[in-house]
Amino acid sequence: MDARIITSLTEHISGHVYTGSNARNTIRTGLWNGFEEVIAPVVVECSDSDDIQTAVRIAAEYNLPVSVLGGGHDWYRRSVSQSGVTLDLRQMRQVAVSSDRASLIADGGAVVKNAVDALPQNYALVTGVHTQVGLAGLALGGGYGKLNSRFGLVTDNLKSATIVLADGSLVTVSEDENAELFWALRGAGKNFGVLCSAEFIIHKLSPVLTATIFIAPPDARNGLCNLQDILDSADDRLSVFSTFSSLPGKGPGLILEPMWSGDEATGERYLQQLSSLAGATVIKKTWSEYRETYDSTSDCASWPKGPGYRMDAFNLDQLNVDIAEAIVECCRTMPSQQSCVMLHDFRGKAARVATGHCAFAQRDDHFNMQIVAGWQTSAQKVLADQWMSRIQHIMPSLSEGMSYPAVVGSEGQERARNFYGPSLDKLLRLKKQFDPDNRFRAPYGLF
Repeated sequence: MDARIITSLTEHISGHVYTGSNARNTIRTGLWNGFEEVIAPVVVECSDSDDIQTAVRIAAEYNLPVSVLGGGHDWYRRSVSQSGVTLDLRQMRQVAVSSDRASLIADGGAVVKNAVDALPQNYALVTGVHTQVGLAGLALGGGYGKLNSRFGLVTDNLKSATIVLADGSLVTVSEDENAELFWALRGAGKNFGVLCSAEFIIHKLSPVLTATIFIAPPDARNGLCNLQDILDSADDRLSVFSTFSSLPGKGPGLILEPMWSGDEATGERYLQQLSSLAGATVIKKTWSEYRETYDSTSDCASWPKGPGYRMDAFNLDQLNVDIAEAIVECCRTMPSQQSCVMLHDFRGKAARVATGHCAFAQRDDHFNMQIVAGWQTSAQKVLADQWMSRIQHIMPSLSEGMSYPAVVGSEGQERARNFYGPSLDKLLRLKKQFDPDNRFRAPYGLF
C-alpha cells in the first residue's frame, strides 16, 4: 500500500487507521467467518459520515476499491477489501426512534440487536432472525425475516437513507429524492455506495405467539409437505421459519418456529395445526413482546464468531414431495452442529409488492433455502465442503435457478444474476452511472 495513502488517511480521519498485522487483527474481531487468514492492507475506523466521505475520496484519488464492515456476517467476506480500503463502521451503531414513533433511524454499522433494543414497547421492526447481523446489509440485500408476510421485506420498510457515493459525495435517497438510486439500493445496494444511516418504518404490534416445534427425521418429509398446505391457506399474520439443525436432548431434526402476530384464538388454532403434525413435539411456546423474541446470548452461543463458515442459497417454488425428500436427504449427512439448512417462507405482503418496485425482483411466493456449513478444524472443513458440494449437486434441478444474492459465493453468481431478473439491465445502467470505476466491488450478481 502506497505510504502516501496511509499518511493522507491518518491526517484526515478522526478514527484509527490500521495497517499490516494491526489491520488484520482488528478486522478479524468483527468477522463471523474467522477460519481463513485475513488480508486487509488498510482498515479505517469511521466515527461518522465525514470520516466515510474522506476515506472514499482518498480511495478514489488512488483508484482503490472500498469495502464496508458493519455486522461482519457476510461469510464470503465481501466486507473486507484485499487490495484497497476497508471501512470499519462498528463505532457507528447508534439507533434512535422518531418522536412520533413512526420510524427508527440507525447508523450504518448497527446490528439487529441495536435496533431491537431501541424499540418502544409493543412496536416491531422487520429484521432477520439473528441479532448480530448488520441491519444495513439486511436492508440493502432485501432482508428475509419472520414478519415478511405481515409487513414486507426489511428493504420494503426502508423509508430513506444517507449514502456516500463513489466520488465521496453524501446524498439522501427516498421515494421522492434520488429515486432511481433508492430503487437500486433496495436489493443491490452494496454495489452503489456506503450507507451512513437509514430510516425504517416501525409498526405498532401487540404481543406475538412464538413456539419451537421439533419433528424427528423419519417424519420430516411429510412435515414439510404439510407445512406447505398450512401456509397456502394461512393468514398474513402467520410465518413459519424452518431449520434442520440439532436441539439439545433431541439431536438433529426439523425445527419449526412459527410466529403469529394476531388475536389469541386464531394463533392458538394455527399452533394446534402445527403441533398436530406427525412426530411433532412442542418444545416451548410463549406470548411475548416482539423484541423479547430475540435472544442474543443464544445466537452468539449457537453461531459464534471465529469458526469457519460457508453458505449457499436456493429459491424453491414450493415444498412438494420431491423437494421435501431432497432437503431431508441433504440433511441426513449434516457434518456438524455448526451446520444447518434454513427455510424462510416468502408470501403475504412481501409477495404482493409489484415486481419492479425495487431491485429485489422476486415477488412470487417461494422459500429461500439457505445452507450453512461450519467447522473448527481443517479436517472438519473437508467434510463441510463435501456436504456443501453434494447439496450444490442435488438442489439446482429442483430450484428456480436463482439464489438470494446476499448469501451466495462465487459459484452462485449466475444464480444471483437470475434472481434480479428484469431488474438486472437497469441495475447495470445505474451502476455505470453512480459507480463508473467500480469502487464498490461487491459481487452480488451484477458482474
